Amino acid sequence: MNVCTKRRFGLVAIALMGVALVLSLMRLPGTVLADENSNPADVAWNFNPNVSTDLVDMTFEGKIGDWQGIHIDATNGKFSPRTDNGDTQINPGTKLSLSAENSEHGATLTLTGSGNAPGVSCTCGGTDIQGEVSGKSISFEIPESGGDINLSFNSQSYLSYMSLTYIVPFPGDPTDVAVKDTTWDLSNLSETDQSFQNSGIQRGEVDGLKIDASGSEAKFAPREGDTQVNANTVIYVPIAQSEYGATLTISGQGSSVTVKVDDKDASFNTPIDLSTTENAHYVAISFGGSGSSYITALSVDYAEDTSTYPGTPDVSATDTTWDLTGTDADAIQNARGDYENLRIDALSGKFDPRESNTQVNPGTVIYVPIAADAQGAILRIEGNNNGNLDITLDDSLLGGNIEHESVSLGRDIAIDATNTHYVALTFSGGNGNSPSCYLSSISVDYGSDKAESYHVVTVGANGDYQTINEALADNDSSLKDHLVLSIAPGSYNERVIIDKEGVIFQNADETNEHPVIIHAAYYSSNTWDTDGTYLPQDKFDLGTNECATVLVRASGKGFSAPRYYLPE
Repeated sequence: MNVCTKRRFGLVAIALMGVALVLSLMRLPGTVLADENSNPADVAWNFNPNVSTDLVDMTFEGKIGDWQGIHIDATNGKFSPRTDNGDTQINPGTKLSLSAENSEHGATLTLTGSGNAPGVSCTCGGTDIQGEVSGKSISFEIPESGGDINLSFNSQSYLSYMSLTYIVPFPGDPTDVAVKDTTWDLSNLSETDQSFQNSGIQRGEVDGLKIDASGSEAKFAPREGDTQVNANTVIYVPIAQSEYGATLTISGQGSSVTVKVDDKDASFNTPIDLSTTENAHYVAISFGGSGSSYITALSVDYAEDTSTYPGTPDVSATDTTWDLTGTDADAIQNARGDYENLRIDALSGKFDPRESNTQVNPGTVIYVPIAADAQGAILRIEGNNNGNLDITLDDSLLGGNIEHESVSLGRDIAIDATNTHYVALTFSGGNGNSPSCYLSSISVDYGSDKAESYHVVTVGANGDYQTINEALADNDSSLKDHLVLSIAPGSYNERVIIDKEGVIFQNADETNEHPVIIHAAYYSSNTWDTDGTYLPQDKFDLGTNECATVLVRASGKGFSAPRYYLPE
């Protein structure tokens, strides 16, 4: 956070009341525009009498007067504030005079009209100053020496604002910037009055960000819940030097606004790679196009900084499976969050738990906690990758030795478990307009965790459950904590699907003299149409892949049934 100081105002003393009014107008908490030891402070005047109420009834025609440090000569003209229009009418022949202080780099005087740019000429210290028109504004570059400024209006004008901005090297070089992940929350600035716009205070600083709203129609205006940033505004973000790089994410929206980061095209809510090998510097976010964008946050994520996010997990070397099915947990999108003790970075992606699986979109990073284990660990990811996303694993900056390794679903991945750390699974790319990957589980199997447990339930007329399917539906099972179904001898007329790891079927008759028989009347007619679509002949015709009496899914790893009989 930046500590902002109140600045003295350098307008040459004109009248004590005028100076006091300028100070009251310009003292904005949190906006630092110049170094108080080298440059005067900027000054702005609002010519809307509904805002500057001391303008009401202050009309000059055929006479002279003063207002907030400005001398008004309307001997041959007219100066007439208009409450109905929210501006001040200035007729040809009117002259305004003010003063600029000496400054190292000079100043810019800008006049903005309510309709068109004011028709006015300018001299400073007796020298003509050429004006530059941009939209509704005209600007004059005031020399370093400053001096008396005289404005002569040569056409009827309707003045809304005037500002005197002392030029400082902008944005300069950042100081005290560290390699530390940083997020600037722009959704909660509405009560700070830290706003900048072309027709007012044009440049300033907000929590270390430098704002340049000097372009035509430019604006940086905090609102309730976001900050409005208009086209032609530039936000400068401080970046520290780091050999490992960083990304910048602009969270927000703006359909008619274009974004460039250091002159390279960029998008909202998508990480942008930054070069960080040079000394500490600012990167420029330039908003182009037209209209407004609405920004909620700016985030810089240094690859080198893992202390803040994801941090170090609190985890033990116990085999763990994260079931990513059958949950109504909230989706994590354009944000960071946690799912059990998985850390989810979906600032530019989506992690959406659903009944059958969890949808993962490109731009998402899942951080899987790994405990220290001298015997290593095996990571396995189950699901389907219909969208052909690129899935990479990297823990080189998190305590491991894997760097951008491409991984596939349903395969064992050896993990260096020398240290407790996270491994990062990054999802990117993909085919189609909205590609996704659908995960059913993530598991970590530690080499040192050899212990297995078994919980037994009975099935049969006098058992815990009357049917095999009831027992399977009501109990969990894993490769370390097996579900054992002790099934009473007899005939069970049901189709059984094994979709849990480690399930064991066991004949309750230990002599095995009386068999367990499971049967069902499903079959395959092998009937297909010309397009290769299967054509079932009735409700029992499930096709070759589905008609088995006991069907073991891919997720039913480790199933065994040593003591019962299954007829074909």
